[in-house]
Amino acid sequence: AEATWKAGVDVLSFGASKNGALASEAVIFFDKSLADEFEFRRKRGGHLFSKMRLLSCQMEAYLRNDLWMKNACHANSMASHLYNGLNETKKFEFLYPVEGNILFPKVPKKTKAMLYSLGFNFYDNRWEEDIIRLVTAFNTKEIHVDKFISCTNNKITKS
Repeated sequence: AEATWKAGVDVLSFGASKNGALASEAVIFFDKSLADEFEFRRKRGGHLFSKMRLLSCQMEAYLRNDLWMKNACHANSMASHLYNGLNETKKFEFLYPVEGNILFPKVPKKTKAMLYSLGFNFYDNRWEEDIIRLVTAFNTKEIHVDKFISCTNNKITKS
């Protein structure tokens, strides 16, 4: 409540698709007068699925026992672990604090090239030069984060 309707939020989009569900979202109207046209706009925008129950059952499972929160906490924890490990290597410059599951470090060209050669993929050169985007998720394994960190230190070879 403190982060939503008490803070003046009228409408909240609660997305599950990037946290473990398949095309499942919920839109919550705190100001019910704004919901009047929503059904029409949703249909007009092509977001009315004929088998809505298949998406709804995902949302039900997603909300049960705080699975959504567990998934999000895991993704954020993996991002913190990645940040801490990369920060120790001294090869990454972090221009922004890690506040979620996405990191935007500045990486030397040589390190980027080495990581690409080892089979890692990430977005780069979409922002400032040498800035890359690293994203952790609900299903990110710690062993994979550790492997990425090790590779930046040239401690392991391509496997």
